[in-house]
Amino acid sequence: MLKKWGRKKKGKWKQLALEVLNGRELKNEETLDNLVVPDVELLELLNGAHTIHYHYFGNKVKLNKIINTKSGLCPENCGYCLQSSISTAPIEKYRMMDKDSILEGAKNAYQQRVSTIVSSPAAEVRVIKISIQFYLQ
Repeated sequence: MLKKWGRKKKGKWKQLALEVLNGRELKNEETLDNLVVPDVELLELLNGAHTIHYHYFGNKVKLNKIINTKSGLCPENCGYCLQSSISTAPIEKYRMMDKDSILEGAKNAYQQRVSTIVSSPAAEVRVIKISIQFYLQ
């Protein structure tokens, strides 16, 4: 049963954001309740989230780039995954990229000033992660 915090008054999401910025901590139950938002309140909720984001980061955003080092040949059969051995999704399939190609992709991302996560499917023993933190204005 969800209590739906303050759903009766307009501006509640902005108000909640300001309260959080002033030190209010949401209880677990409140946090879960706030995950259920009527469509009509979505823009107001996003405005509250933007208030908090802007307070901490201004107009900065972090960009990420994922380089898939192996595609469509995963031996696992996870029904939700396009990489799965049972997937019929029309994706490009290729074996593990060579080390130089992976590094070239990471260098390219670095030059574009984005964070890069280089990965292979979850079933792979070898997972490569390169994270370069940059914030763009």
